[in-house]
Amino acid sequence: MNKGLGFLPDVLTSACAVNCTFVLSGYSTSPASSRAFRKVRRRLDDISYRRSCPYIAFSDRHNQQLNSALVRAAADIVVIPSQSEAYGLVAAESLAYGAIPVVSAVGGLPEIITAFDALSRETSRWTGFEFPFFVEDMQLTSA
Repeated sequence: MNKGLGFLPDVLTSACAVNCTFVLSGYSTSPASSRAFRKVRRRLDDISYRRSCPYIAFSDRHNQQLNSALVRAAADIVVIPSQSEAYGLVAAESLAYGAIPVVSAVGGLPEIITAFDALSRETSRWTGFEFPFFVEDMQLTSA
């Protein structure tokens, strides 16, 4: 529930708008989270179908664990819209594979990346993008 599932339909819509393939990789371990995850998956399926947009999902535990390294190795950008995060292993792994993490500024995620700062004169040391955690879904994609 705290992983920002509600943001994913808007991220998929934004990916479609710029002809990017959207890949969902993850699974849930609690019944309540599983229900929320299934609901979001139905919304993603609907968006993908209506817009003829590329969408791939690795959402069961076995396939996600087998394919997570491949997904991050193939990705250009990894979006981590968590509401809370203790460390941010996915962000660290994304950097290791050469993907650019786009993370919510919560928990340990800001510690993993050096955020791009458009106002800074030093622009060569950034490793990702950071955004404040938003209450409304559309604020993430507009940022």
